[in-house]
Amino acid sequence: MLSGTSEDVKVNEAEKRNHDNKAALVANIITYQKNQEMVEMKEEKEATVKMMMRQIQEEPLDSLLSPARRQAMEILAQLSHTKPILSVRERVELVNTCVRSVFSLPSVQAMQEKDESKAEVIQILYYQTLDSLQKLLNALFIEDPTPT
Repeated sequence: MLSGTSEDVKVNEAEKRNHDNKAALVANIITYQKNQEMVEMKEEKEATVKMMMRQIQEEPLDSLLSPARRQAMEILAQLSHTKPILSVRERVELVNTCVRSVFSLPSVQAMQEKDESKAEVIQILYYQTLDSLQKLLNALFIEDPTPT
């Protein structure tokens, strides 16, 4: 013979529904928090990308006397490996900004002639900057290799 009354069954069902409702609520809260974190990460990444692009745009196009352009591209390459991925529009803007910034520079020889005392530094910075641009382009391609 079964022990327990129909009242016990009703209480157990009510407790189970209550437990299920609490579990669903916790799951919804966790999902909401993850979505909020994703939104915050996206906003933080977008802000950093914009700041680095602005840094690159502010660099002079007629000389290369600091590693700022290279460092900004290195940061952008590192960011390209983080979630969420950049949109196609953001990547196009990023590539255009960086390529324009590097390929608008005069030749290494012209920059060295302009400032002979820094000829060696200019050459090193130039090749480091080209290397950073290549790494950035590779990172952006790896991030989402499908052309759209």
